[in-house]
Amino acid sequence: MEDTTQLLPILAVHFHNDLGLATANTLAGIYVGVRQVDVTINGIGERAGNASLEEIVMAIKCRGEEVLGGVYTGINTKHIFTTSNMISKIRKSTKNITDGILKNKGTYEFVSAEDVGFIRASEHGIRLGKLSGRHALKIKILELGYNFEEKQLEDLFWRFKSMAGRKKNITDDDLRALILDETIVPQIA
Repeated sequence: MEDTTQLLPILAVHFHNDLGLATANTLAGIYVGVRQVDVTINGIGERAGNASLEEIVMAIKCRGEEVLGGVYTGINTKHIFTTSNMISKIRKSTKNITDGILKNKGTYEFVSAEDVGFIRASEHGIRLGKLSGRHALKIKILELGYNFEEKQLEDLFWRFKSMAGRKKNITDDDLRALILDETIVPQIA
């Protein structure tokens, strides 16, 4: 008897994200047997974009075995962050996947940042910049071993914002310099 499974066509899908459902529709397609999906890095595409490669790949990595019938991609997910960043820089746009990390990164990170090749600057993954708030600054200075009263923190925060307005990447050394200016009182001999 002839094996008819060889004769079945490979089903493919291509979704646009006009209603924000490109990823969901693509995953639904995979669930019912589609094995070729059109995706783009960062979901870039005409109109509202296409299904996002990184979302599909990570959904398959996290749930492919148990929910999607054992499908896999063979993609090395450690390169996703770098590739996404490179494309974002080329397009002069970014796709931020950060929210609530300071409260409990395990609750808000469905996929760990390390799984997509991101190397955290600290335990919480805090990289301070001009859009950082007081809470992020407070957590970061605690990680550096400093603690301030609210008034001191408020003063430090405004000096930090001034620095962040002039400098793109704020390093731990930059923060230490700000802190030392605030906390060292010259002794008179």
